[in-house]
Amino acid sequence: MRHLAIPTSTMCSVIASPTTRLLLTTVACLSLLLAACGSTTNDPAVPVDKPVGVQIEAPRVTLVDAGSAPHTMLRYRDIDTGDHKVSVTITDAFTPTVGTAADTNDTPALDPQSPTTFTSALVTRTRKAENSETSSRSVTAELDDHPKLTGARAKEDLASAHGFTFGWFGNDAGTISSVNFTAPTGASDQTRALTEQFLTTMVGLPVVFPTKPVGVGGSWTVESRITGQTPLLQTITYTVTGMAGDKVDLKTSVEQRPTLGSLDMDDGAKLAVLSSKTVSEGSLTMDLTRPLPTAGSVALTTRIVYGTEDSEHRVIQDTSTKVAFDAQ
Repeated sequence: MRHLAIPTSTMCSVIASPTTRLLLTTVACLSLLLAACGSTTNDPAVPVDKPVGVQIEAPRVTLVDAGSAPHTMLRYRDIDTGDHKVSVTITDAFTPTVGTAADTNDTPALDPQSPTTFTSALVTRTRKAENSETSSRSVTAELDDHPKLTGARAKEDLASAHGFTFGWFGNDAGTISSVNFTAPTGASDQTRALTEQFLTTMVGLPVVFPTKPVGVGGSWTVESRITGQTPLLQTITYTVTGMAGDKVDLKTSVEQRPTLGSLDMDDGAKLAVLSSKTVSEGSLTMDLTRPLPTAGSVALTTRIVYGTEDSEHRVIQDTSTKVAFDAQ
């Protein structure tokens, strides 16, 4: 068999290209999109810009198993329940490598090699959405302190992020129709981009409930498209492991796969997606009177292997994400 070498320039452009970043890579252009009805900061001492936002395509929610009786219709009941504080830790990593078919493993490791971790306390509140045909809830979440970065990008400054607010409009099942961001007037471009990137990662893992009642053991899937230059189809499977009053315990499993079969390079070369695989683990505790989980985490790593069938060379890209919650 004749082996065609992938040009070095092609491999380098794949590694360096942000097109392969997973999970809502549109955050960098949010400030260019339509103005949204938005939120205002809780701290009047922090002047803020006009909110900007983006519409979100509704996910497809499919009931897999209703679980054991008794069955309950799961719905958020968080309107006008006051302010709620939760610590959020968001970790991401992008690890590109070049190898050969012989030494390429299709299954990635769950723990990334060089992650960056964003940590901040959020104060959330939910109000009734006004003048909306598709949304009943308007949720805002404000950074209550100065976010901290650790790991690979720890030197990047987020000092001007205090007072940054983001929010979303949605229904009581958890479906989000739009997301908006309100940056402090004094926030640097770097602070805006980084904060939006990490917060959008969190919104990209929504807890959306099914249209029918479920009990313990009940499960459903939430399918959504992750937009960007490398479109992905994401499927989250939720399984109820416990229910008591407003408290719901969930087990999670996530699968991501590219919707395009190949990657077109700037030099005209085309690399096919030879395989994609996601490994994940997670569990969340929900309080239906709060808009965000009160405890738990979701972690995943997706590996996409690019190459050509007539070449032994491979480009392997791992994208890792972890979101953890701890109510205060």
